[in-house]
Amino acid sequence: VPEELMANIIVLREMFGVFRQECQNVPMGSDTLNWPRRLTGLTATFTGENTALTESQVSWDNINLTAKKLGVLARMSTEIEQDAVVSIADWLVGEIAYAFAAKEDDCGFNGDGTSTYGGIRGTTVIAVDATHTFGKSTSASATFGSIILKDFTNLMGLLPQYAMPNAK
Repeated sequence: VPEELMANIIVLREMFGVFRQECQNVPMGSDTLNWPRRLTGLTATFTGENTALTESQVSWDNINLTAKKLGVLARMSTEIEQDAVVSIADWLVGEIAYAFAAKEDDCGFNGDGTSTYGGIRGTTVIAVDATHTFGKSTSASATFGSIILKDFTNLMGLLPQYAMPNAK
């Protein structure tokens, strides 16, 4: 992609995509990166005068990030290129950016770890597995359309107070 188009694709992709706006983007200098992940944090405790504090520990593990290559290939006839290259290029940049953003959102939310999603496991898949249960709320409703207000308030009640202003 020519440099002039690449900048526009990046800007538009960030405007179109939902998942990218809410995630931490990690710059990578190579195809893989080992990144620390916080498992547990420090604990604050109340203490009296001349009383020893209880020590707490932070624990971490590492996750391995692997860069994935995502591309779009589109053909354009030479007649269109010769007649309206500027307007078509502008439209094409928007389409490419939208395609990237849509795929990132699909992978970030729905990815099941298969090649369709570039090996990415999305938040909805992680939310329903047996190992990620923090903040998990089970609804008696069988379908999304039958969820009632109580289901939402139960879910909101699981959020810590500090998460409420920015909860999504």
